[in-house]
Amino acid sequence: MISNWLSGQIQNGTLRNGEKLPSIRSLAHQFNVSIATAQRAINHLERLGMMRSVRRSGCFVVAPQTCPTEYDFTGVSVRVNNLVASMLADAARPDMQTLGSAVLGHNLAPNGLLKRCVSAIARTTEAIASFSPPPGDLDLRKQIAGK
Repeated sequence: MISNWLSGQIQNGTLRNGEKLPSIRSLAHQFNVSIATAQRAINHLERLGMMRSVRRSGCFVVAPQTCPTEYDFTGVSVRVNNLVASMLADAARPDMQTLGSAVLGHNLAPNGLLKRCVSAIARTTEAIASFSPPPGDLDLRKQIAGK
């Protein structure tokens, strides 16, 4: 509730870059919640990169990262091998069924690396993330792939 309100204030420009946020005690009083709850909301916003805490000074708004709306791709070359080009062309055909060709098989996915990345994300965010191989029968997928 508090983090939603503060992020809304930051996104709509009411709270600007560098501006000091209300104290945790005043937020707790304003929203009629405990100081611990207000602190969790501030910690959440800090993890999102919307504000930063300065010891003994308070919490300050961080300017949102802006993304350019247009990109200049002139002079950028992209190479696509024949297999990828063929898959993309087949995927565009209305009379073709792709059968999940965009999903890596369990033996091709870098599971160890993915698990380490997910673990790192889980340690830094409140969201619980997981990765599992694609659903379905492994033997059937191998038969369809022609192995």
